Amino acid sequence: MKPIYLEMHAFGPYAGKQIIDFRQLGTRQLFLIYGPTGSGKTTILDAICYALYGDTSGNSRSGTNMRSEYATADEATKVLFAFAIGEKCYCIERSPEQYVAKKRGTGLKHEPMHAALYEWQGDEMTGTLITSRNVKAEVENLLGFKYDQFRQVVLLPQGEFRRLLLAPSAERQQIMQVLFHTERYGRLEQLADAEQKAAGKGNEERNMKIAQYLELAGAADEQALAATIAARTGDVKTKEEEVRVALQQRDAHQRQVQQLEVLDHQWQTLDRAEKELQALQQQETAIAKEREYLQKLEKAELLAEPCQHLADILRQGKAARAEYDRFQAEAQQAQQAEKELQVQSERWEKERPAYTERAKQIGKLEGLQAQAAAYADVCRQEKQAAARAAGAQKEQEKAQASVLSWRQKVQRAQEQTGNLPQLAATAEQKRADVQNAEVCLSRELALEALAQDIHQAEACWRQAIQELTKADEAAAHDRVDFEAVSQRYQQGQAFVLSETLTEGAPCPVCGATTHPHKAAKPADFPQKSDVDRRKALAAESEKKRQAAEVQAKSLETALKEKQKQYEQQRRTYPAEKDSRTWQTYVQEGKQQLADVDRQVKALQQLQHDLLQWQQSLADQETAAEKARQEAETAGREHVRQIEIKTQAEAVLPEEYRQPEALQQALQGLREQQQAFDRATSALQQQLAETMQAAARFSGQAAAALKQRENLAAQYTETRTALTEQAQAYGFASLQECQDLQAHIPNAATVRQAIKDYEGQVQQVQGQLQLARQATTGKERPQMQVAYEKLKEENERCQHLSQAVAALQTELRQLETYERQIAKWQQEQATLAKRYETIRSVYDLLKGDATGVNFERYVLGALLDEVLQAANLRLEKMSRSRYELQRSHSREDKRVLRAGLDIEVFDTYTGYARPANTLSGGETFLASLSLALGLTDVVQAYSGGIHLDTIFIDEGFGTLDPETLDFALKTLMELKQGGRLVGIISHVGELRERIDTRLAIQKTKRGSTASFELL
Repeated sequence: MKPIYLEMHAFGPYAGKQIIDFRQLGTRQLFLIYGPTGSGKTTILDAICYALYGDTSGNSRSGTNMRSEYATADEATKVLFAFAIGEKCYCIERSPEQYVAKKRGTGLKHEPMHAALYEWQGDEMTGTLITSRNVKAEVENLLGFKYDQFRQVVLLPQGEFRRLLLAPSAERQQIMQVLFHTERYGRLEQLADAEQKAAGKGNEERNMKIAQYLELAGAADEQALAATIAARTGDVKTKEEEVRVALQQRDAHQRQVQQLEVLDHQWQTLDRAEKELQALQQQETAIAKEREYLQKLEKAELLAEPCQHLADILRQGKAARAEYDRFQAEAQQAQQAEKELQVQSERWEKERPAYTERAKQIGKLEGLQAQAAAYADVCRQEKQAAARAAGAQKEQEKAQASVLSWRQKVQRAQEQTGNLPQLAATAEQKRADVQNAEVCLSRELALEALAQDIHQAEACWRQAIQELTKADEAAAHDRVDFEAVSQRYQQGQAFVLSETLTEGAPCPVCGATTHPHKAAKPADFPQKSDVDRRKALAAESEKKRQAAEVQAKSLETALKEKQKQYEQQRRTYPAEKDSRTWQTYVQEGKQQLADVDRQVKALQQLQHDLLQWQQSLADQETAAEKARQEAETAGREHVRQIEIKTQAEAVLPEEYRQPEALQQALQGLREQQQAFDRATSALQQQLAETMQAAARFSGQAAAALKQRENLAAQYTETRTALTEQAQAYGFASLQECQDLQAHIPNAATVRQAIKDYEGQVQQVQGQLQLARQATTGKERPQMQVAYEKLKEENERCQHLSQAVAALQTELRQLETYERQIAKWQQEQATLAKRYETIRSVYDLLKGDATGVNFERYVLGALLDEVLQAANLRLEKMSRSRYELQRSHSREDKRVLRAGLDIEVFDTYTGYARPANTLSGGETFLASLSLALGLTDVVQAYSGGIHLDTIFIDEGFGTLDPETLDFALKTLMELKQGGRLVGIISHVGELRERIDTRLAIQKTKRGSTASFELL
């Protein structure tokens, strides 16, 4: 991980926005962070650590406590950090829970904690969102280590720099497990343990299954099961022979039944044919009538065409009569309309004199059109002149009023701007008071929020204590229950053993061959499954108890930490007022400040506008004089236009002075003339058309009457001839023949019905003859008796078959038991061999013989490589005196078990000694060497972890000048590997030796940071 860009807002001593762009370093890999005490050097590391993990570098302050005391209420606290991992770049934006000023209105609003991880896009500080949930877990996945490991290998905070060197073996193991991912070696041990347990459990399960199968088969052992199978095989063969004999007897009787069924079917056919023949004979009378009806239809069909011709003549005659009646009615209507039109024509002729008088009036009015148009122009010009005169008068009055208004406005502005200096001084004083109150309010809100967190944390801790008490009680109860059941199970094993004893066979415990007093079965003898279940329940309860204990301790630690923070803050900032009082004070101050600011801005604007208003007053006075002159000119023009209008009215009648009225009168007269012309013309045309229609309808009526008379004569002649033909064919009358015409299409249906009847009679007579021949001399069989006997034989065969099937099923089940038991016995042999092999591997991985398991062995080898890499630098910095090595002493059992303790070999004395015996400066050199060596080895082993940066907070003050020189040379060598090294120190000599520096300046309004690149 290599930093690219850091941006802090209201964070620690940095009041506003502070940007630290590490890209300014360019190719420089070593830089110094310096500044006065409390200026915010370590805060830079806090910001990086907080952005990545949500915690500060020293783990002593939360993000909420890092809010700047210099920040105003409207400035939100947040950190934005961009960094690179290999070729990819990322950016994190994180802000703590806080109270900030509302954007609208007054007061503060609560802002929850927020974090988001982005894929960085060049100069854009956000980019593509990766996640806004579980950002810490995603960062741990990207970097390859957690917060604690980050503080021990990348960011070495003040006061904890020596922790990696002096940490206990177990803690060092946790660090290396995360960095080198050696948990897979531990999982290998767990896998071997699980495999050996699975193999042992597999043997036990197969023993139980074999016993269950033998019990289901009712056999004591495998030999008894084989004997049972042989006996069942003989029983199956005996039953199969009985089934074969029964089936032969059943088949013989079934053939006899089939022959009887054929004879019974012939008797049934005889009965059915006799009944059908009798029914057909009863239909003979109706069939005779159908034959007579068919003969009449055939004769009527011969006269169908003449009958149709007679019907056509009758229809044409009726149509001719209808035409005559219609034309006669149309002629009468046309004659009546002609009379009405004659009356209308006479009425219009009476209006002819009025028509002539309107024509004269039209000519007179057309002569006045030119004078009316001229009068309209005169009136329009008079109105325009009047409007101009009135407008000019209003403009004159308006200009005079404006001059008066501007004079008053300028006078008031001159009076108001005199108070501006005093009001500006009041605004500055009020602004300083409000800013100070906002700082106090922000601090008091943070402390009250912390107090609320303490109250909630205390409630959670008390709840956890209650849960722990319940878990303790449950674990104790389940443990006692398990021990009681286990004890009863052990006591009942005597009964289990006694069940396997036989007379004459020695007891496996005492060796006696007689067993007069076998152990009795206890009343509440538990099964092995009961013991295992209660054991698992007790283990689960104990696990829950331990989890509850860890949770309670964790909550208690967090509660004490928050209480400690609150007490420290309260000692530094005693409670002068509560947040509500401060908020009221701030709101009132802001309101007062806003009022004063508005007054100042208003007076400043008024002072600026006064010069323009004075110029505007002069302009208004000039405009007022011009308006007066224009009003006088417009008044004279209005008087002249009034005189012209009076002259025009003397020669033009009043009702025609408006062109529209004159035009409307002309239009009315013209429309009356046009209406008269249209009415008389249309009336003459309608009269001529009506006379023509009357003559036409009269002629058509006469023609229709003539046609009707001709058709009547033709109908009489045709009917007489057709009547004679119908009588010749045997019809009683012509009407009878005509009535049958509609039924002629039914002749085919009647003919087919007669044919079908005759065919059925022949078919039934044939069937009757055959049935009589087949049943002659034979008795009718009793089928019910035959069927009952066949049913009895079928049921007997079915019962025998079911018995055979049951024996075969039992035999197959027993054979399945035998095969499965043999298979399990083979699997037991295989599992026994596997168990022995896996057990050997597990014992080796567990390290019972050596005291070091496989994972610790690997970690030890890795630690040797880390120490070897560290010694390359420690040798130079200590001038070949010290060498780090793993402790191999066997006196301490904890060392034997862990194997990761570090000691220092002193070449001056020739002895090794614990690392905590080094002096302050020596410890710093050893810790620095170990941290650099660890980064080399981790990066060499894992391509996923990039340890491109290391920050060192203090420690150089313990070195003498010569040792400091060696340490700096070692750090300068890191440039070749491209690693970025940041040092925080007060040592003045470092400022002289390191030409790349990040200077922190401390001011009364907060700190600022900037790079010095020499």
